[in-house]
Amino acid sequence: MRLTILIGVCMIARLAAAQPELTANGVEIDGGAIGKLTFDYPLFVPEGATEIKPEVKQTAGRTELTYLAAGTPEITLLRQESKIIVTLKTQSPGKLIWRMYLPLSVFAGTGSYSFGADGETKRFSAEKPPRPHLAQISTDRCLLTDGNSDSKIAIQSEPGGFWELQDNREWGWKIYQLNLYQEAFENRDQTITLDFRPE
Repeated sequence: MRLTILIGVCMIARLAAAQPELTANGVEIDGGAIGKLTFDYPLFVPEGATEIKPEVKQTAGRTELTYLAAGTPEITLLRQESKIIVTLKTQSPGKLIWRMYLPLSVFAGTGSYSFGADGETKRFSAEKPPRPHLAQISTDRCLLTDGNSDSKIAIQSEPGGFWELQDNREWGWKIYQLNLYQEAFENRDQTITLDFRPE
């Protein structure tokens, strides 16, 4: 059985965004005035176990991820113009966790975020908020805006996943963290398409 997951990530900026790049750490995105951001290669969390970091092997235009534990998936990432095609060969069920870190210098006090097609737009606080988790929601999209340049990063996922946005100043780390959780199903081939397009 083949399951196809589509994640569309649109870069909206005053300057044209470059195509994504597969690097040693993740998918690097040129956000124009926002700067370069990286979607870290996904952690894998088996059911009832702790998260496992991938081992990364790169060749020309191709990245292979393996996890040093029994039953973990094998993942291949390929770039096709503006798209990153992610293929999973799974054995055991679990979760993939994609992470992106957002600098306080860009978003704190002036930037904003929203989740969902008609989600409320909220501003990133200049000061550490009373609770670190700014959003925890199941939906198919997220919009991040830099208030200084009005540049935007819109991320859309089909089917949707569980999104989490947190302020890491709670733990002494001056950065925001965006997480996207997706299911890895038992004994299935899965395809995730990451699409990065300027609008």
